Amino acid sequence: MSPRILRFDAIDNFRDFGDYATAAGRRLRPGRLLRSAHHGRASEADLERLKALGIGAVVDLRRPGERRDQPSRRHAGFAAAVIEGGLDDGAEAPHIAFLKSADLTADSGRRFMDQTYRRLPFDPAYLDVFARYFRALAETDGAVLIHCAAGKDRTGFLAALTHRLLGVGRDDMVEDYLLTNTAVDLAGRAPAIARQLERMTGRVASDAAVVAFLGVEAAYLEAAFAEIEARHGTVDAYLEQAVGVDAPYARGSRRGCRRERDGRDGRRPGSSVDGSCAGRRGPGRGRRRPGPAVGRRAGRALVARGDRAGPGSCGGRRGDRRLRRPARSGVRTRHGRAGRL
Repeated sequence: MSPRILRFDAIDNFRDFGDYATAAGRRLRPGRLLRSAHHGRASEADLERLKALGIGAVVDLRRPGERRDQPSRRHAGFAAAVIEGGLDDGAEAPHIAFLKSADLTADSGRRFMDQTYRRLPFDPAYLDVFARYFRALAETDGAVLIHCAAGKDRTGFLAALTHRLLGVGRDDMVEDYLLTNTAVDLAGRAPAIARQLERMTGRVASDAAVVAFLGVEAAYLEAAFAEIEARHGTVDAYLEQAVGVDAPYARGSRRGCRRERDGRDGRRPGSSVDGSCAGRRGPGRGRRRPGPAVGRRAGRALVARGDRAGPGSCGGRRGDRRLRRPARSGVRTRHGRAGRL
């Protein structure tokens, strides 16, 4: 079993997706980037373990109806920022509608997943949440946890996008994505899940269909990035145009993750105490414009140098849990140019 998989009583697919090497020769900090399925059935022991992880922000990618059906359980004293969104159109979640109406075969399951991943990066229900998530990486102390219902598709895509942003290699990114199949023991659980689907739909699903629909395959993730490149040309352009993460600052992210010449915390001479850029006056404009603070602070918080990795603080504003939706031009993340998936 991979050490990245953290076992809980009733929270599935809980993993640390940090601690990977980046193209800059650093490593993402362990314990800073977390992902899981929903927390609606969490046991008391699970809640205590969540508390011990020092989570500063929780990003819930579920739709409003899903959150109402399975509200998240919280431990006593829970004070993390909660980032959620979605369009409350009252409709069933697409995967539930599919299970109730489509042929439960492996081929239909794969077609549905391909279509889902091609739509996911552009779904208005998620774009705003994606933008606020990247802001949270820069401004939130402690770990950042992302989750959806099963912690595999919406969560898997956002985790992969994070890896691309931070320079994690393709092989590591895909390997991390595919860990879902190990974390949930899909092959072993397929017969029981098939019986559950039969009770729910009145139709029989083969084990192969269950694995195709409830597991993950590299082709699904490839479909998402292929659609991004078809519509925007590059991941950089998608992040700027669709999510609001400015591409002009992309090339500096790895530099922003390194220790600077004047000290250990990555601050440049004359920068503010929290490492942010206080803003620069453009020539003749007489007003301040935001500097590339988000990417620089996020990089320092997420990337460790060699063996000196440790718990990260993102240098954000302690105690401010509002995390309002940022203006498009205000989310400036500096990341290296992403190659093809």
